Parts: sequence; C-alpha cells; structure tokens
Amino acid sequence: MADDTIIEIRHDGSIKRRSAEDETHVEADGSIFKWTPHAESTMTGDGIEMARRTEDRIAAITHDGVVDRARKRQGD
Repeated sequence: MADDTIIEIRHDGSIKRRSAEDETHVEADGSIFKWTPHAESTMTGDGIEMARRTEDRIAAITHDGVVDRARKRQGD
C-alpha cells in the first residue's frame, strides 16, 4: 500500500489497483476495467473495443461501429 492505494500483482500477470476514488483492473490479456463513482470503462486487450457507462449515458466503439446514447432509467 502506498498513498492509501493498494496494488496487487497476480500470478497470471493481471494487476488490480484500488484507491478510495477508483478501482482499475488490467487483465493478463491486456483488457482494462475501471470503476469510478461517476463511470465504468472497459477496453479490450487489443484496443479495438471500448465502452463507457455513466449514470445517464452509454458510449462504445465496437467492430460494428460507434454508439453513444442516453440510458433508459427504470420508470421511463
């Protein structure tokens, strides 16, 4: 632990970093997952696909194209 941040390096090469503000996982295949109080982001290991989710929006870049739209909320 350093500066209230925990960094864990696992036997498969993946890395987890946790702090009070966010959490990031870098998987052995290079995929990245990040969580903050405001958003959740992912990227594939090859960098071809990326996505971000917030409370009110979803944005993604995939093999099929780009999507950026408002999320439906319960009751809408």
